[in-house]
Amino acid sequence: AWGLRTEVFTVQSLAMTQVVAPRRSPADFARLPFNPHWNLGRAAGLLQLTDDIAAGGVGLPEARARLDRIVAERSPYPKWLVLLAYGVYGAAVAARVGGGWWEMFAALLVGGIAGVIHFGTLLSQRVDLQKSFLAAFLGTLAAFGLRFVLPPFDVVQALFGGAVLLVPAMVVTLGSLELASESVEAGMTRLVYG
Repeated sequence: AWGLRTEVFTVQSLAMTQVVAPRRSPADFARLPFNPHWNLGRAAGLLQLTDDIAAGGVGLPEARARLDRIVAERSPYPKWLVLLAYGVYGAAVAARVGGGWWEMFAALLVGGIAGVIHFGTLLSQRVDLQKSFLAAFLGTLAAFGLRFVLPPFDVVQALFGGAVLLVPAMVVTLGSLELASESVEAGMTRLVYG
């Protein structure tokens, strides 16, 4: 649409582009952080922008402004509400696997810990890769620590309920897809992470 030829290579966590212009041919490489909690509204906005550019209806200045607005979009929900939802989901799963009130309470706390770690690690890509391990480790410590202050309860049910959000199906699905498409290094790493 803008008279430039681009060559793009992407996998789930890497994007390489080369823009071929009359005077120069810059190439860009970007490692994309993997986060299973993508904002589908932002993704839809980005897809619409690319469709509008391809159709020739959007110039470069307008496209940059729209892209900046998409990137700047924030979640419509406050963080405290999302953290509460993590905990409530953990309690619901603990109840679903047969847990009682104390298992649900412990799972609520473990799920809240998982939520705190999820939000806290989004700032660091290195720590972000370890967030499931950190959340599982600290959640396990919390669940076993609660045995000293609560009446007897089934730690396994509580821990499972609180930690079930740590391994979203997206991680396993993408890892399997990468293995099937011969991206062995990325696929194995993602499946081990899962």
